[in-house]
Amino acid sequence: MVLIPSLKYYWDPVWVPSGHKSVQDDKQLFYAAKQAIQSGNYNEAEEKFKEIIENHPESKYVQASVKELLVLKRIYDQDFEGLQNYLDSIPTLWEDEITANVTDHVINWCNIEKEDYVAAIIWFEDQIENPNSYADSICAIIDLGYTYTLMDTTSNKSSGFIGNYPQYRPVSREAYEKNREYLVDLLFRKKSHSNKEESEPLQSATFNLHQNYPNPVRETTTIKYTISQQSHIILKVYNTFGSMVKTLVNETQGEGEKQVTFNIQNLSNGLYYYSLQVDGEIIGVRKMVVLK
Repeated sequence: MVLIPSLKYYWDPVWVPSGHKSVQDDKQLFYAAKQAIQSGNYNEAEEKFKEIIENHPESKYVQASVKELLVLKRIYDQDFEGLQNYLDSIPTLWEDEITANVTDHVINWCNIEKEDYVAAIIWFEDQIENPNSYADSICAIIDLGYTYTLMDTTSNKSSGFIGNYPQYRPVSREAYEKNREYLVDLLFRKKSHSNKEESEPLQSATFNLHQNYPNPVRETTTIKYTISQQSHIILKVYNTFGSMVKTLVNETQGEGEKQVTFNIQNLSNGLYYYSLQVDGEIIGVRKMVVLK
């Protein structure tokens, strides 16, 4: 087919049945919105991102559009409260667990942008206490420390607020960055565990390491593990700064299921890790939350 004159026509070879939208609409909208941002057409970009969210709820670009709206507000009109209200009003954003988590996280970052640090800190504390995954708990601690650094460098009236985890309040920006590097390294080194269900034991040919119960811990908790042959067992508890806070077991044990009762009397509220070492090799790590 030839269109004449050729310079007067733009042809996209996609057949769209009458009454149906192109399957490419969401992708085209997303990249058109990104182009609009680069061109300084912020209002147009916002409308396109919202069109994806409202008219293409099953699109893989919905989560990205939610995140882009936050970026857009930072460079556009700083109407973070308006963005919070908008996201909260879209029912489809809350139907899928992953999309809901992304949306909730963006809403909380709007609190930080508004300097409502108390609300942001409380949200991160809830993530520490009730994480969806290992990675979420680590990221929440990093973001909590960052929020404290922002709060401590502003004249915001909430600067005196102390939440449930004061040990995660950095004494300086340098201290925050050092701890962030440690936590990011911890996150990637233990990434293989993040895909496992918390209730499932970590297993190998020689051991099972179970999640402590109860968790969160208010007074005492029980840690269970199983070994299939006589081995030297070391069970230790660490804080998020990598410091060992308690050795629970350090002895040679025969095969079978074992359990240890741990009293958290001397621990502060926060996230901790316990590791199982068998014959000199660390082969299991779990997290526990202390909440007195």
